[in-house]
Amino acid sequence: MRRRITMTSGFKREAQRLLKRHRPTPQEPSNAIDAVVSKNGCAMPTRYRGHALAGDWRGYRESHVHDDVLVIYEMPTGTVLFVHAGTHDLFFKNKRH
Repeated sequence: MRRRITMTSGFKREAQRLLKRHRPTPQEPSNAIDAVVSKNGCAMPTRYRGHALAGDWRGYRESHVHDDVLVIYEMPTGTVLFVHAGTHDLFFKNKRH
């Protein structure tokens, strides 16, 4: 069973920009999103490096889609809300991570 997917307009815009710039294989983004929204109780594959965020991003999670391309999302009950897509440099400037 899968969670319902919701995406902010900012996420959609950022994701399109990143797909043009980084050119992952066509299945990479969909495989990563499938791993996030899967509700079968299995842990996310380690290649996506999914983890909870801290500090200003507390309550959100991050997963890598391709190299340094990542998605930030939160998971209210039964839903995955994709909030941002970008790189570490974009989101965590001047902060240690």
